[in-house]
Amino acid sequence: MSIEQKIEQETLKQRIGHQERYATALNKIHQLKKVLKTEVEQRKHAEEHFREMIEEKSHECLNQFTVRYLNKLHAMHETVQTFEKRKATLEEKRQNLKTKIETSMRQSREEIITNVHTKQ
Repeated sequence: MSIEQKIEQETLKQRIGHQERYATALNKIHQLKKVLKTEVEQRKHAEEHFREMIEEKSHECLNQFTVRYLNKLHAMHETVQTFEKRKATLEEKRQNLKTKIETSMRQSREEIITNVHTKQ
């Protein structure tokens, strides 16, 4: 074999070796792209899942807060109604007591006037 043929064979071997390494590198790059794409999709899915969970929890918290607020508002309303009833009852008792006092004072006045007239 001549030197030129040996050089051609060596060059061909080197070229084939370079092509195989290049194909292997391209294959690895393609596989990494697939892995990266899968990772991106999983992260998007996880983000969406967490976003939904946060939205759900915030809605649940808001509902609980609203229910507590309405319960407290209702309790306050009942307390006000109780005080209004007490006020009305006390006002009625006051009016009755005032009437009794006035009646008693009128009777006492009349008795005093009668006593004064009988003594004269």
